[in-house]
Amino acid sequence: MIEKLIEILGIERVDDIPLLWEQLKAMRVARLFDKYFPQHPNWEGELSPGEVIACWLCFILSCGNHRLSHVRKWAEERLHLLQALTGKKVRALDFTDDRLAALLARMGDRTVWESFEQELSSELLQVYDLSAEIVRLDSTSAKTYAGVSENGLIQFGHSKDHRPDLAQVKISLSTLDPLGLPLSTTVVKGNVADDPLYEPEITRVRKTTGKRGLLYVGDKKMAALETRAFICVRWDSSNSPNRSARNRSGSFLPEGTKPKSFTSRRRMNRLESASRSQNLGRHFSAQAIVPTGGNEFWSSVPSSVRGAMRKSSINPSKARRANC
Repeated sequence: MIEKLIEILGIERVDDIPLLWEQLKAMRVARLFDKYFPQHPNWEGELSPGEVIACWLCFILSCGNHRLSHVRKWAEERLHLLQALTGKKVRALDFTDDRLAALLARMGDRTVWESFEQELSSELLQVYDLSAEIVRLDSTSAKTYAGVSENGLIQFGHSKDHRPDLAQVKISLSTLDPLGLPLSTTVVKGNVADDPLYEPEITRVRKTTGKRGLLYVGDKKMAALETRAFICVRWDSSNSPNRSARNRSGSFLPEGTKPKSFTSRRRMNRLESASRSQNLGRHFSAQAIVPTGGNEFWSSVPSSVRGAMRKSSINPSKARRANC
């Protein structure tokens, strides 16, 4: 009798889906998605593209599964639950892999996506009253077995996973410290170096937060003088290890000393150049990267740094001190 009753009524698993839905609703994910990625005239079904994306995010977060082909079956087993959450009629056909792939393709427009991400992050900072003071920047690589195309994102490059035999994509990320809230994410080709990724990421963080005086924390690749100049000319600060020369045992070379035995003169020249950059970097860190004046000090600044300041419309003779 009970089995027959269950067969008639049906049972659906609720799990953590209502909690995830309410969180996504508070973040206005569906509304913002529909704002920046409007519905196509031939779109079918009562659910908007933003609501489909929100349900898909519930599937990813609840099941820990990102495969498109599994979403339809998951939704088919929870139609009544999804209808109660959305207040609309839900069909399993709303979550076919073809439809989800089409939505992903629309999100590939970088200009529109950056605007969407910027407003979403700004909403989170305002709604939850998060104080944006420290931002961490870093990049990583994700390997894949997919094929490589000439103009595609998937390329061979320096593998941080120690798999040079596999192609990869590179991901640059900025997060709000100490919460770890992502502020911006950029996916680039797998053969792109890390150094040029910092300035675009910092620019997007500035647009999202609308604040000055932020502290950017990164690894030693962010310690390049051009990057530090780009940060400081907008009155922000940076914290990263200095790029220093090391001896054969791996320890830092003391100031004023030179390596005694290396295999090539080119290696020695490289280390001496790094040591000079380190000393100049210390001077910038202690005294401020933007001087208040003084032709003698300004003439010691590398031309590449001066070029970055000119591009940022900063007049060194009128700039105030910045704590770098």
